[in-house]
Amino acid sequence: MLIVEWVAENSNEFRLVVAFMAAAVAFLAILSHRRTTARKTTLDFILNRELHDPSWLDLRLRVFPILNEQSRWERLIDTPSNPEKQDVFAWLNHHEIIAVGISHRALDRDLYFNWLEQTYRDDWELACDFVSTFRRQAKKNKVAFVEFQRLATSPPRETDWSQKLIKIFDLLLYVFAALTALFSLLLFFLV
Repeated sequence: MLIVEWVAENSNEFRLVVAFMAAAVAFLAILSHRRTTARKTTLDFILNRELHDPSWLDLRLRVFPILNEQSRWERLIDTPSNPEKQDVFAWLNHHEIIAVGISHRALDRDLYFNWLEQTYRDDWELACDFVSTFRRQAKKNKVAFVEFQRLATSPPRETDWSQKLIKIFDLLLYVFAALTALFSLLLFFLV
């Protein structure tokens, strides 16, 4: 009975607490949804493009011999445009898009790197001489593929603390949601 009397006497303050908690739940839900969407997008991207897209797999097979042979890729930089050069730039742009997506949190870095970290880093190692030479010779494009380089050369992230933080974050969301629902019911039935 003590809670009922307190709620009845302080209904305006209680409504304010419930409103604040509802706002906190909404904010946490938005953040959680953003993370879930980035993970789903990353999984779709990996499954549909990286692992099962025949055109992407063919492109990789065409680009590797080019980038493995320095005299071959050096000629590409000087040529205006040809199919091999288009293949190399399509391959590089693919990696740049991944890096930009991760830096803008449209793709989930931890999930992508759980699957393909070594492949991504190896691809940069394969491409870095070509990209460096291209940057030196390009008059207008001195920062080409900088996001690809930044992500591929970034130190590995420790996922232990971040995974624990995500679990704590999700737990807070559930606790706030449950308390908000409970307080809303109290407010509805008691006031």
